[in-house]
Amino acid sequence: MADENDFLRVLTDLEAVRARPDMYIGTTGPKALWELVKMVLDFCVGTDGPIPSGAKQVEIALYSDGGVCIRDDGQGLSVEASGRMGREDEPWVMVALTTVWVPGGFPGAGLGIVNGLSSEMVVSVERDGHSYLARFSNGEPEGPLERVSDHRTIIGFTIPDGTSISFWPRTDVFTEGFDRGFFDEQLVAYSTEHPDVTFQVIDCDPAGLDTAIADATQVVVEFHGVFPQPAAVALRVTDPGDVDEFRRLLVIEGVSDGHCMCAGDLLIKWFDRAGEPLAAATLHHGTHLRWQGWSGDGWLLDSQKVVGWLTAHGVPDMEAMRMDTTRYSVCLDRCDAPGAGLIRLIHQTLEVGVTRAREMIRTGDVVLFEGSAVQVFKSRGDVEAAGFGFHVVPEFRY
Repeated sequence: MADENDFLRVLTDLEAVRARPDMYIGTTGPKALWELVKMVLDFCVGTDGPIPSGAKQVEIALYSDGGVCIRDDGQGLSVEASGRMGREDEPWVMVALTTVWVPGGFPGAGLGIVNGLSSEMVVSVERDGHSYLARFSNGEPEGPLERVSDHRTIIGFTIPDGTSISFWPRTDVFTEGFDRGFFDEQLVAYSTEHPDVTFQVIDCDPAGLDTAIADATQVVVEFHGVFPQPAAVALRVTDPGDVDEFRRLLVIEGVSDGHCMCAGDLLIKWFDRAGEPLAAATLHHGTHLRWQGWSGDGWLLDSQKVVGWLTAHGVPDMEAMRMDTTRYSVCLDRCDAPGAGLIRLIHQTLEVGVTRAREMIRTGDVVLFEGSAVQVFKSRGDVEAAGFGFHVVPEFRY
């Protein structure tokens, strides 16, 4: 008779996983990282089976070298003896991470698969007042589970129970990069299925944008967000020295979790020598960038230098314009022989008769528009596009 604990058939040879990874995760392409992360998340949110966690908060950190760290506030991976046939005295954490469970009928059943497909894995557990650490290389334990600390209070802060699992997918198995868009979509769907759990993604690759634009030979800056639409080019840079100088200014101090609510003021695009797009990012409030390679906003280390460089090259300081409380007036220049287009503009904008519009233009008594700096900036662009002479009072520095 089988042991009562032997409720699932197991394969302990993780080489089987590496030999046929598609059988276990469905793909080794750009979408594969999500499959590995999902197996860990299933453990984090699981509340049943032999190694439940029951987490309410899960943090996913994406490392620049391809690694992933997933932390939760659950009860911590069990360090008690598993009682498994032939491995009775081994702690559950070691058994779970070196066993391929078939058919995988409980949360955490996929942890062994993740380990088998990783070149390195580090697992730390906070449980019942103690801290434990386990390391794995190519799926194999580097040693027994280590009890590293018996202290749960550090300067008055009590360390909660939980598990941290860091892993680095094998580059000989996963060779096609990482589909971040697919990853984000799947995480949103997964979080919808677990509304009682909070998920947070942190990018640990602030230099990712710099890598993406390393071969850029052209930069195009367009007005964006609340500024003129459709997008108008504010600056085009093709000088190699200027392109490289601007790139070196975009040092990211860190990437936040989440975004600010605005659409950004400037859209910055980078192109290679063949004119192919390399990356695009929006500048927000003159302090941070939003790029699709990050889950949140990248905060500039020296935003003043970035804004100063742009203004020195003729791009207005959008945040200064937004904060400007001055009331400006757009005044049309005096014209003795106004054309039909100019008369029509006055007639439609100020709702005066054609004769009155002609007289106002000849006397130079036309205040076409009054408003904030942002409003005048947009209105001024329309007048410029129409080819009519005008001036702004008081002096408009943007």
